[in-house]
Amino acid sequence: MVAKSVALYMANTAVSQKRACYLINFSKNVNSLDLTKIVKTFLNFLKKF
Repeated sequence: MVAKSVALYMANTAVSQKRACYLINFSKNVNSLDLTKIVKTFLNFLKKF
């Protein structure tokens, strides 16, 4: 829950400051997601959990 809150806060802050924000997953493979381009999709994703 804390990680989702931090990611949401960072995405909202980045958008309001017109900065880039990336979420990087290191669990199995390295995957990155540009949150600034898909904030609405990201918010819908977070609502699932």
